[in-house]
Amino acid sequence: MTEEVKTYEADDPNNPNNLVVLGSDGDPVPHPGGTKMIEKESIERVIEGLKMAEDACQHLAKGETVKASIWLDIAQVLAKMRRDAVALAGAGLAMSQEELHQVRGEAYSWVKARRRFLDGIKQATGGMRQLATCFRGDWNWSFMAQQLERHEQKFKRLLLPENRLQPDAQRARRIMAMPSPKLILPAGFGRAR
Repeated sequence: MTEEVKTYEADDPNNPNNLVVLGSDGDPVPHPGGTKMIEKESIERVIEGLKMAEDACQHLAKGETVKASIWLDIAQVLAKMRRDAVALAGAGLAMSQEELHQVRGEAYSWVKARRRFLDGIKQATGGMRQLATCFRGDWNWSFMAQQLERHEQKFKRLLLPENRLQPDAQRARRIMAMPSPKLILPAGFGRAR
């Protein structure tokens, strides 16, 4: 015996709050402020996030001569993870499997490269979680997300302020506390405060 499911329009005053509002196609009506993400977009989020983090590693390696080999090794780990993700997705994304090129020209600043690295890791992990829970229910995506999160904790240790390229907090406070030099202006001009 099947129960009859009654659907309501979104603006129907008889709609109780605990029912899902269905559209004319039978699918739930999305929240007006929300966005709908399809599986392909989650796969792209994973791949682009890993590319972003790998590219940031290349820039960090160019900017930090002391830890350059470590950042290049991390870039290789991320490249392998990206190739594994493309293979697991099975979407025929041959372009996403190619190697990234070396950095040309000036490297990003340490702060920008760090931000891009962490954002890339965050995007990739989020995409993996979406694929694991929302679309595929595949344990492999969840495992990859956990693995990337463990790597992220190790990678963050390299981004601590002990690095000479980033000014430490005490030095920054001292510089900010220094009095600004007095300006000598021509007669009739005043300094804005």
